[in-house]
Amino acid sequence: MQKLGLKQTQQGKLSPKQVQFVQMLQIPAEAMLARVQEEVANNPTLEEEKSEDHTPEEETVIDDYASVGSGQMIRRRTQVNVSEEMLQSKLGTLQPSWHEKLLEQVALLSLNARERTIADYLLGSLSADGYLRVSLEVIIQNLSFTHYLETETQEVDKILRQIQSLDPAGIGARDLRECLLLQLSRKKETQAVSLAIRILTHCFPAFSKKNYRKITDRLKVEDQTLLKQAIACITQLSPTPIMATTQEESAPKKRPDFIVGKDEDGTLKVSLYHDHTPTLRIRKQYRDMLQRYHRKKDSEATEVTHFVKDNIQRAQWFIESIEKRKETLLRTMEAIVKLQKPFFEAQDEQKLRPLFMRHIAEEIKMDISTVSRVVNGKSVATDFGVFPLKYFFSEPIATTEGKEVSSRTIKSALKKVIEKEDKQQPYTDEELVLHMKNKGYILARRTVAKYRSQLGLPVARMRKEL
Repeated sequence: MQKLGLKQTQQGKLSPKQVQFVQMLQIPAEAMLARVQEEVANNPTLEEEKSEDHTPEEETVIDDYASVGSGQMIRRRTQVNVSEEMLQSKLGTLQPSWHEKLLEQVALLSLNARERTIADYLLGSLSADGYLRVSLEVIIQNLSFTHYLETETQEVDKILRQIQSLDPAGIGARDLRECLLLQLSRKKETQAVSLAIRILTHCFPAFSKKNYRKITDRLKVEDQTLLKQAIACITQLSPTPIMATTQEESAPKKRPDFIVGKDEDGTLKVSLYHDHTPTLRIRKQYRDMLQRYHRKKDSEATEVTHFVKDNIQRAQWFIESIEKRKETLLRTMEAIVKLQKPFFEAQDEQKLRPLFMRHIAEEIKMDISTVSRVVNGKSVATDFGVFPLKYFFSEPIATTEGKEVSSRTIKSALKKVIEKEDKQQPYTDEELVLHMKNKGYILARRTVAKYRSQLGLPVARMRKEL
Protein backbone atom coordinates (compact mmCIF):
# COMPACT_ATOMS: atom_id res chain seq x y z
CA MET A 1 0.00 0.00 0.00
CA GLN A 2 1.39 3.36 -1.01
CA LYS A 3 1.97 5.81 1.85
CA LEU A 4 1.55 9.52 1.60
CA GLY A 5 3.63 11.95 3.61
CA LEU A 6 5.15 15.39 3.77
CA LYS A 7 8.87 16.06 3.79
CA GLN A 8 10.63 19.38 4.34
CA THR A 9 13.85 20.10 2.49
CA GLN A 10 16.10 23.15 2.25
CA GLN A 11 17.45 24.31 -1.07
CA GLY A 12 19.86 27.17 -1.63
CA LYS A 13 19.12 29.27 -4.69
CA LEU A 14 20.76 32.57 -5.59
CA SER A 15 18.54 35.48 -6.54
CA PRO A 16 19.32 37.41 -9.77
CA LYS A 17 20.76 40.18 -7.59
CA GLN A 18 23.08 37.74 -5.80
CA VAL A 19 24.13 36.16 -9.09
CA GLN A 20 25.09 39.58 -10.42
CA PHE A 21 27.17 40.33 -7.31
CA VAL A 22 28.96 36.97 -7.54
CA GLN A 23 29.79 37.65 -11.20
CA MET A 24 31.03 41.17 -10.40
CA LEU A 25 33.21 39.85 -7.58
CA GLN A 26 35.22 37.74 -10.02
CA ILE A 27 36.00 40.59 -12.43
CA PRO A 28 39.58 41.92 -12.11
CA ALA A 29 40.28 45.66 -12.00
CA GLU A 30 41.44 45.84 -15.61
CA ALA A 31 38.07 44.53 -16.88
CA MET A 32 35.76 46.56 -14.62
CA LEU A 33 35.57 49.65 -16.83
CA ALA A 34 34.52 47.56 -19.84
CA ARG A 35 31.88 45.79 -17.72
CA VAL A 36 30.45 49.13 -16.53
CA GLN A 37 30.40 50.55 -20.05
CA GLU A 38 28.63 47.44 -21.30
CA GLU A 39 25.91 47.78 -18.64
CA VAL A 40 25.43 51.50 -19.36
CA ALA A 41 25.08 50.72 -23.08
CA ASN A 42 22.51 47.97 -22.45
CA ASN A 43 20.43 49.76 -19.79
CA PRO A 44 18.88 53.10 -20.90
CA THR A 45 18.03 54.07 -17.30
CA LEU A 46 21.68 54.02 -16.24
CA GLU A 47 24.14 56.89 -16.75
CA GLU A 48 27.53 58.10 -15.55
CA GLU A 49 27.64 60.98 -13.09
CA LYS A 50 29.07 64.13 -14.66
CA SER A 51 30.22 65.65 -11.39
CA GLU A 52 33.43 67.66 -11.57
CA ASP A 53 34.30 66.65 -8.03
CA HIS A 54 36.08 63.34 -7.86
CA THR A 55 36.41 61.48 -4.61
CA PRO A 56 39.57 59.38 -4.57
CA GLU A 57 39.46 55.74 -3.60
CA GLU A 58 39.48 55.02 0.11
CA GLU A 59 42.45 53.41 1.71
CA THR A 60 42.73 51.47 4.91
CA VAL A 61 45.48 52.02 7.43
CA ILE A 62 46.27 48.86 9.32
CA ASP A 63 47.34 49.63 12.84
CA ASP A 64 49.67 47.51 14.93
CA TYR A 65 48.11 44.36 16.37
CA ALA A 66 48.80 42.75 19.69
CA SER A 67 48.32 39.33 18.12
CA VAL A 68 47.40 38.34 14.59
CA GLY A 69 43.96 36.79 14.33
CA SER A 70 42.61 37.97 17.67
CA GLY A 71 40.06 40.75 18.08
CA GLN A 72 38.48 42.95 15.45
CA MET A 73 40.49 44.98 12.99
CA ILE A 74 40.69 48.64 14.05
CA ARG A 75 41.08 50.91 11.09
CA ARG A 76 40.61 54.47 9.98
CA ARG A 77 39.75 55.71 6.53
CA THR A 78 41.71 58.44 4.78
CA GLN A 79 42.18 59.56 1.21
CA VAL A 80 44.81 57.96 -0.97
CA ASN A 81 46.73 59.64 -3.74
CA VAL A 82 48.84 57.08 -5.56
CA SER A 83 49.71 58.22 -9.07
CA GLU A 84 50.09 55.97 -12.10
CA GLU A 85 53.63 57.33 -12.59
CA MET A 86 54.67 56.41 -9.05
CA LEU A 87 53.35 52.87 -9.40
CA GLN A 88 55.02 52.34 -12.75
CA SER A 89 58.34 53.67 -11.41
CA LYS A 90 58.23 50.85 -8.85
CA LEU A 91 56.94 48.08 -11.09
CA GLY A 92 57.89 49.05 -14.61
CA THR A 93 55.40 49.63 -17.43
CA LEU A 94 52.23 47.60 -17.01
CA GLN A 95 51.83 45.49 -20.14
CA PRO A 96 48.40 44.75 -21.64
CA SER A 97 47.05 41.44 -20.40
CA TRP A 98 46.37 38.56 -22.79
CA HIS A 99 42.67 39.27 -22.29
CA GLU A 100 43.09 42.90 -23.41
CA LYS A 101 45.06 41.76 -26.46
CA LEU A 102 42.26 39.37 -27.39
CA LEU A 103 39.68 42.14 -27.06
CA GLU A 104 41.75 44.25 -29.47
CA GLN A 105 41.81 41.36 -31.98
CA VAL A 106 38.08 40.73 -31.64
CA ALA A 107 37.45 44.42 -32.42
CA LEU A 108 39.05 43.81 -35.83
CA LEU A 109 36.72 40.92 -36.72
CA SER A 110 33.67 41.60 -38.88
CA LEU A 111 31.08 41.05 -36.14
CA ASN A 112 27.71 42.71 -35.68
CA ALA A 113 26.51 43.87 -32.26
CA ARG A 114 24.88 40.52 -31.46
CA GLU A 115 27.96 38.52 -32.46
CA ARG A 116 30.24 40.89 -30.53
CA THR A 117 28.18 40.32 -27.38
CA ILE A 118 28.62 36.55 -27.77
CA ALA A 119 32.35 36.94 -28.51
CA ASP A 120 32.91 39.15 -25.46
CA TYR A 121 31.08 36.66 -23.26
CA LEU A 122 33.17 33.78 -24.62
CA LEU A 123 36.35 35.74 -23.88
CA GLY A 124 35.13 36.43 -20.37
CA SER A 125 34.49 32.69 -19.90
CA LEU A 126 38.09 31.68 -20.72
CA SER A 127 40.09 30.29 -17.81
CA ALA A 128 43.41 31.76 -16.70
CA ASP A 129 45.31 29.43 -19.07
CA GLY A 130 43.19 30.35 -22.11
CA TYR A 131 40.97 27.25 -22.21
CA LEU A 132 37.19 27.36 -22.56
CA ARG A 133 36.19 24.96 -19.79
CA VAL A 134 32.51 25.94 -19.79
CA SER A 135 30.19 24.01 -22.12
CA LEU A 136 28.44 25.86 -24.92
CA GLU A 137 25.10 24.84 -23.39
CA VAL A 138 25.96 26.67 -20.15
CA ILE A 139 27.15 29.71 -22.10
CA ILE A 140 23.86 29.78 -24.03
CA GLN A 141 21.92 29.68 -20.74
CA ASN A 142 24.04 32.45 -19.22
CA LEU A 143 23.67 34.66 -22.30
CA SER A 144 19.92 34.29 -22.00
CA PHE A 145 19.96 35.07 -18.29
CA THR A 146 22.49 37.92 -18.12
CA HIS A 147 22.13 39.52 -21.57
CA TYR A 148 18.56 38.49 -22.50
CA LEU A 149 20.06 37.04 -25.69
CA GLU A 150 18.52 33.86 -27.12
CA THR A 151 20.98 31.90 -29.23
CA GLU A 152 21.81 28.35 -30.34
CA THR A 153 24.82 26.06 -30.24
CA GLN A 154 25.57 26.50 -33.95
CA GLU A 155 25.78 30.29 -33.64
CA VAL A 156 27.96 30.25 -30.51
CA ASP A 157 30.22 27.58 -32.01
CA LYS A 158 30.68 29.74 -35.13
CA ILE A 159 31.85 32.68 -33.00
CA LEU A 160 34.11 30.37 -30.97
CA ARG A 161 35.81 29.22 -34.19
CA GLN A 162 36.64 32.85 -34.99
CA ILE A 163 38.10 33.35 -31.52
CA GLN A 164 40.18 30.20 -32.00
CA SER A 165 41.70 31.84 -35.10
CA LEU A 166 43.20 34.61 -32.96
CA ASP A 167 46.59 34.73 -31.27
CA PRO A 168 47.97 32.97 -29.35
CA ALA A 169 47.38 29.71 -31.20
CA GLY A 170 45.20 27.35 -29.19
CA ILE A 171 43.16 30.06 -27.48
CA GLY A 172 39.59 28.99 -26.75
CA ALA A 173 40.39 25.27 -26.93
CA ARG A 174 38.06 23.05 -24.91
CA ASP A 175 40.61 20.34 -24.16
CA LEU A 176 44.28 19.51 -24.64
CA ARG A 177 43.71 17.63 -27.90
CA GLU A 178 41.91 20.59 -29.50
CA CYS A 179 44.58 22.98 -28.20
CA LEU A 180 47.38 20.98 -29.84
CA LEU A 181 45.46 20.55 -33.11
CA LEU A 182 44.78 24.29 -33.32
CA GLN A 183 48.51 24.96 -33.01
CA LEU A 184 49.44 22.32 -35.58
CA SER A 185 46.92 23.71 -38.08
CA ARG A 186 49.01 26.91 -38.29
CA LYS A 187 52.29 25.16 -39.02
CA LYS A 188 53.72 24.67 -42.48
CA GLU A 189 52.47 21.38 -43.88
CA THR A 190 55.17 18.69 -43.85
CA GLN A 191 55.09 14.90 -43.55
CA ALA A 192 55.88 15.16 -39.84
CA VAL A 193 53.15 17.74 -39.22
CA SER A 194 50.60 15.70 -41.19
CA LEU A 195 51.45 12.59 -39.18
CA ALA A 196 51.27 14.57 -35.95
CA ILE A 197 47.73 15.69 -36.85
CA ARG A 198 46.74 12.10 -37.62
CA ILE A 199 48.16 10.93 -34.29
CA LEU A 200 46.18 13.49 -32.32
CA THR A 201 43.03 12.91 -34.39
CA HIS A 202 42.98 9.10 -34.33
CA CYS A 203 45.34 7.99 -31.54
CA PHE A 204 45.20 10.65 -28.82
CA PRO A 205 44.58 8.17 -25.93
CA ALA A 206 47.55 6.09 -27.06
CA PHE A 207 49.71 9.22 -27.46
CA SER A 208 48.76 10.49 -24.00
CA LYS A 209 49.96 7.16 -22.54
CA LYS A 210 53.07 7.16 -24.78
CA ASN A 211 51.96 3.86 -26.31
CA TYR A 212 53.97 4.32 -29.50
CA ARG A 213 53.57 0.69 -30.59
CA LYS A 214 49.80 1.09 -30.74
CA ILE A 215 50.20 4.27 -32.79
CA THR A 216 52.54 2.52 -35.20
CA ASP A 217 50.15 -0.41 -35.68
CA ARG A 218 46.98 1.65 -36.12
CA LEU A 219 48.41 4.26 -38.48
CA LYS A 220 50.71 1.74 -40.19
CA VAL A 221 53.80 3.89 -39.69
CA GLU A 222 56.92 2.13 -40.97
CA ASP A 223 59.38 5.02 -40.83
CA GLN A 224 60.46 5.30 -37.15
CA THR A 225 62.42 8.48 -37.89
CA LEU A 226 59.26 10.12 -39.22
CA LEU A 227 57.38 8.96 -36.10
CA LYS A 228 60.01 10.57 -33.85
CA GLN A 229 59.76 13.79 -35.88
CA ALA A 230 55.96 13.78 -35.56
CA ILE A 231 56.14 13.16 -31.81
CA ALA A 232 58.68 15.99 -31.54
CA CYS A 233 56.26 18.30 -33.41
CA ILE A 234 53.62 17.60 -30.76
CA THR A 235 55.83 17.73 -27.67
CA GLN A 236 57.23 21.10 -28.73
CA LEU A 237 53.74 22.62 -28.66
CA SER A 238 52.40 24.53 -25.68
CA PRO A 239 49.99 22.49 -23.49
CA THR A 240 48.17 25.69 -22.58
CA PRO A 241 47.29 28.67 -24.81
CA ILE A 242 48.44 31.09 -22.13
CA MET A 243 51.82 30.01 -20.82
CA ALA A 244 53.45 31.24 -17.60
CA THR A 245 56.24 29.87 -15.45
CA THR A 246 54.35 28.36 -12.51
CA GLN A 247 51.46 30.66 -13.39
CA GLU A 248 50.08 30.55 -9.88
CA GLU A 249 53.24 32.06 -8.42
CA SER A 250 54.57 34.34 -11.15
CA ALA A 251 54.03 38.08 -10.89
CA PRO A 252 51.25 39.02 -13.33
CA LYS A 253 52.09 41.69 -15.92
CA LYS A 254 48.75 43.42 -15.67
CA ARG A 255 47.02 46.19 -13.82
CA PRO A 256 46.82 45.20 -10.13
CA ASP A 257 43.62 45.22 -8.09
CA PHE A 258 45.19 46.46 -4.83
CA ILE A 259 48.09 48.56 -3.58
CA VAL A 260 49.87 47.86 -0.30
CA GLY A 261 52.46 50.33 0.93
CA LYS A 262 53.88 51.94 4.06
CA ASP A 263 53.19 55.37 5.50
CA GLU A 264 56.02 57.63 6.64
CA ASP A 265 55.79 56.12 10.11
CA GLY A 266 55.97 52.58 8.66
CA THR A 267 52.26 51.78 9.03
CA LEU A 268 50.93 49.42 6.35
CA LYS A 269 48.30 50.91 4.02
CA VAL A 270 45.86 49.01 1.81
CA SER A 271 43.86 50.54 -1.03
CA LEU A 272 42.02 49.54 -4.15
CA TYR A 273 43.96 50.35 -7.29
CA HIS A 274 42.20 53.23 -9.06
CA ASP A 275 40.45 51.55 -12.00
CA HIS A 276 38.76 54.72 -13.32
CA THR A 277 35.34 53.13 -12.86
CA PRO A 278 32.80 55.94 -13.22
CA THR A 279 30.14 56.70 -10.62
CA LEU A 280 26.71 55.62 -11.86
CA ARG A 281 23.19 56.82 -11.17
CA ILE A 282 19.61 56.37 -12.41
CA ARG A 283 18.57 58.83 -15.11
CA LYS A 284 16.12 61.37 -13.67
CA GLN A 285 13.88 61.35 -16.76
CA TYR A 286 13.19 57.62 -16.29
CA ARG A 287 12.30 58.10 -12.62
CA ASP A 288 9.88 60.84 -13.68
CA MET A 289 8.54 58.68 -16.49
CA LEU A 290 7.84 55.85 -14.05
CA GLN A 291 5.83 58.13 -11.78
CA ARG A 292 3.95 59.64 -14.72
CA TYR A 293 2.94 56.35 -16.37
CA HIS A 294 2.23 54.65 -13.07
CA ARG A 295 -0.88 56.81 -12.67
CA LYS A 296 -2.30 55.69 -16.02
CA LYS A 297 -4.25 52.46 -16.39
CA ASP A 298 -4.21 51.72 -20.14
CA SER A 299 -2.26 48.75 -21.55
CA GLU A 300 0.43 50.88 -23.21
CA ALA A 301 1.17 52.66 -19.94
CA THR A 302 1.35 49.31 -18.13
CA GLU A 303 3.85 47.98 -20.68
CA VAL A 304 6.02 51.11 -20.40
CA THR A 305 5.83 50.97 -16.60
CA HIS A 306 7.01 47.35 -16.55
CA PHE A 307 9.89 48.10 -18.94
CA VAL A 308 11.13 51.15 -17.04
CA LYS A 309 10.65 49.53 -13.64
CA ASP A 310 12.60 46.40 -14.65
CA ASN A 311 15.48 48.44 -16.03
CA ILE A 312 15.62 50.74 -13.01
CA GLN A 313 15.71 47.69 -10.74
CA ARG A 314 18.55 46.19 -12.80
CA ALA A 315 20.38 49.52 -12.62
CA GLN A 316 19.99 49.73 -8.84
CA TRP A 317 21.23 46.16 -8.44
CA PHE A 318 24.24 46.94 -10.62
CA ILE A 319 25.16 50.08 -8.65
CA GLU A 320 24.79 48.20 -5.36
CA SER A 321 26.90 45.32 -6.70
CA ILE A 322 29.75 47.69 -7.59
CA GLU A 323 29.80 49.19 -4.09
CA LYS A 324 29.47 45.80 -2.41
CA ARG A 325 32.27 44.48 -4.63
CA LYS A 326 34.62 47.27 -3.54
CA GLU A 327 33.82 46.68 0.14
CA THR A 328 34.31 42.91 -0.12
CA LEU A 329 37.59 43.26 -2.03
CA LEU A 330 38.99 45.67 0.56
CA ARG A 331 37.94 43.53 3.52
CA THR A 332 39.57 40.46 1.97
CA MET A 333 42.84 42.23 1.18
CA GLU A 334 42.92 43.79 4.65
CA ALA A 335 42.65 40.33 6.19
CA ILE A 336 45.44 38.94 3.98
CA VAL A 337 47.77 41.79 4.96
CA LYS A 338 46.85 41.37 8.62
CA LEU A 339 47.56 37.62 8.65
CA GLN A 340 50.71 37.96 6.50
CA LYS A 341 51.92 41.15 8.18
CA PRO A 342 55.50 39.84 8.80
CA PHE A 343 55.93 39.26 5.04
CA PHE A 344 54.78 42.77 4.07
CA GLU A 345 56.92 44.38 6.75
CA ALA A 346 60.10 42.35 6.09
CA GLN A 347 59.52 41.91 2.32
CA ASP A 348 60.86 38.37 2.73
CA GLU A 349 59.24 35.21 1.33
CA GLN A 350 60.57 33.22 4.26
CA LYS A 351 58.24 35.25 6.49
CA LEU A 352 55.14 33.92 4.72
CA ARG A 353 52.96 31.97 7.10
CA PRO A 354 50.94 28.88 6.15
CA LEU A 355 47.50 30.26 5.30
CA PHE A 356 44.19 28.82 4.11
CA MET A 357 41.22 30.63 2.62
CA ARG A 358 39.10 29.54 5.56
CA HIS A 359 41.32 31.71 7.80
CA ILE A 360 40.38 34.75 5.69
CA ALA A 361 36.73 33.70 5.63
CA GLU A 362 36.72 33.49 9.43
CA GLU A 363 38.46 36.87 9.71
CA ILE A 364 35.96 38.74 7.51
CA LYS A 365 32.98 36.55 8.50
CA MET A 366 32.12 35.53 4.95
CA ASP A 367 31.84 32.26 3.09
CA ILE A 368 34.97 30.54 1.73
CA SER A 369 33.46 30.62 -1.77
CA THR A 370 33.34 34.43 -1.57
CA VAL A 371 37.01 34.59 -0.58
CA SER A 372 37.88 32.21 -3.42
CA ARG A 373 36.16 34.46 -5.98
CA VAL A 374 37.98 37.53 -4.65
CA VAL A 375 41.38 35.81 -4.70
CA ASN A 376 41.04 34.19 -8.13
CA GLY A 377 42.72 36.26 -10.83
CA LYS A 378 43.42 39.25 -8.56
CA SER A 379 46.82 40.76 -7.77
CA VAL A 380 48.37 43.30 -5.42
CA ALA A 381 51.12 45.85 -6.10
CA THR A 382 53.76 46.57 -3.47
CA ASP A 383 56.95 48.60 -3.62
CA PHE A 384 58.86 45.31 -3.96
CA GLY A 385 56.79 43.63 -6.67
CA VAL A 386 53.37 42.55 -7.92
CA PHE A 387 51.92 39.34 -6.47
CA PRO A 388 48.84 37.28 -7.32
CA LEU A 389 46.69 36.90 -4.21
CA LYS A 390 47.08 33.10 -4.42
CA TYR A 391 50.75 33.67 -3.62
CA PHE A 392 49.87 34.31 0.02
CA PHE A 393 48.14 30.96 0.55
CA SER A 394 50.10 27.82 1.35
CA GLU A 395 49.75 24.80 3.61
CA PRO A 396 52.17 23.75 6.39
CA ILE A 397 54.41 20.70 5.91
CA ALA A 398 56.33 18.99 8.71
CA THR A 399 60.04 18.21 8.29
CA THR A 400 61.96 15.30 9.80
CA GLU A 401 63.25 17.77 12.39
CA GLY A 402 59.69 18.52 13.55
CA LYS A 403 59.55 22.01 12.04
CA GLU A 404 56.83 23.35 9.75
CA VAL A 405 57.68 24.91 6.41
CA SER A 406 55.56 26.42 3.68
CA SER A 407 54.47 24.21 0.80
CA ARG A 408 56.15 26.77 -1.47
CA THR A 409 59.56 25.62 -0.23
CA ILE A 410 58.60 21.97 -0.76
CA LYS A 411 57.52 22.57 -4.36
CA SER A 412 60.84 24.21 -5.16
CA ALA A 413 62.77 21.21 -3.79
CA LEU A 414 60.54 18.73 -5.65
CA LYS A 415 61.05 20.57 -8.93
CA LYS A 416 64.84 20.36 -8.57
CA VAL A 417 64.68 16.59 -7.93
CA ILE A 418 62.61 16.02 -11.09
CA GLU A 419 64.87 18.28 -13.18
CA LYS A 420 67.91 16.13 -12.29
CA GLU A 421 66.27 12.72 -12.93
CA ASP A 422 67.22 10.36 -15.77
CA LYS A 423 64.64 11.14 -18.46
CA GLN A 424 64.80 7.60 -19.84
CA GLN A 425 63.86 6.27 -16.39
CA PRO A 426 62.02 9.12 -14.64
CA TYR A 427 61.06 8.80 -10.96
CA THR A 428 57.62 7.51 -10.05
CA ASP A 429 55.69 9.37 -7.36
CA GLU A 430 56.64 6.65 -4.86
CA GLU A 431 60.33 7.15 -5.67
CA LEU A 432 59.90 10.92 -5.36
CA VAL A 433 58.54 10.41 -1.83
CA LEU A 434 61.81 8.66 -0.87
CA HIS A 435 63.99 11.36 -2.48
CA MET A 436 62.06 14.10 -0.65
CA LYS A 437 62.39 12.18 2.64
CA ASN A 438 66.16 12.12 2.14
CA LYS A 439 66.00 15.91 1.93
CA GLY A 440 64.11 16.08 5.21
CA TYR A 441 60.56 16.48 3.92
CA ILE A 442 57.87 14.00 5.01
CA LEU A 443 55.28 13.72 2.23
CA ALA A 444 52.54 11.28 1.31
CA ARG A 445 52.46 9.99 -2.27
CA ARG A 446 49.20 11.86 -3.02
CA THR A 447 50.84 15.09 -1.76
CA VAL A 448 53.78 14.59 -4.10
CA ALA A 449 51.34 13.96 -6.96
CA LYS A 450 49.41 17.13 -6.12
CA TYR A 451 52.52 19.34 -5.94
CA ARG A 452 53.93 17.80 -9.12
CA SER A 453 50.66 18.60 -10.89
CA GLN A 454 50.65 22.17 -9.55
CA LEU A 455 54.17 22.61 -10.92
CA GLY A 456 52.87 21.58 -14.34
CA LEU A 457 54.92 18.35 -14.35
CA PRO A 458 53.28 15.17 -15.71
CA VAL A 459 53.47 11.63 -14.31
CA ALA A 460 56.62 9.55 -14.84
CA ARG A 461 55.51 7.84 -18.07
CA MET A 462 54.76 11.26 -19.61
CA ARG A 463 58.21 12.57 -18.70
CA LYS A 464 59.91 9.65 -20.38
CA GLU A 465 61.81 10.50 -23.55
CA LEU A 466 62.42 8.28 -26.63
